[in-house]
Amino acid sequence: MVEIGPGLGHLTELLAQKARRVLTIEIDKQMSGPLEEVRRRRPNLEIAYGSAIDVAIPNCDKIVASLPFSIIEPLVRKLLKVRFKLATLVTGKKFAYEIQAILSGPNYGRLSALAQRRYEVQLIGEVPKESFWPSPRVTSAIINLKPLEPWRLKTKPAQFIVGELVTQPDKKVKMH
Repeated sequence: MVEIGPGLGHLTELLAQKARRVLTIEIDKQMSGPLEEVRRRRPNLEIAYGSAIDVAIPNCDKIVASLPFSIIEPLVRKLLKVRFKLATLVTGKKFAYEIQAILSGPNYGRLSALAQRRYEVQLIGEVPKESFWPSPRVTSAIINLKPLEPWRLKTKPAQFIVGELVTQPDKKVKMH
């Protein structure tokens, strides 16, 4: 299991109780005290300090992430290169609704195309601001990303093609 953005390690402790091995990635070195305390109790916990964008994310069963909303899109791009069975992300509500928008819908855009190219996106629910400390400025949401089976990629050719275009912005497309 990989946890990105563990903060004080409250969820980390629970994950380490259940999973055989947990890698947690934290950018804020000020969290090292509480995280090291969790590691002392849970030897199956490995801590990597740095940005989730810069730290190598290994192939794993599950990914859990709660991090600044500004890093969600780059993280989704990075996850395209990681093999996993399920990723659960805490995101901004706006992002959550945008990432699951349908191809012909008004909110469909680059993020939708990027995620839906490879994942089944499921909105789990909204999380009020007051559930966090410190409270963010926006309401959050929890989404699941479940990789699509290869045969399902073929059943959504329009989404796959749009997704391919989005992931390769340096390419030009000529329409006939």
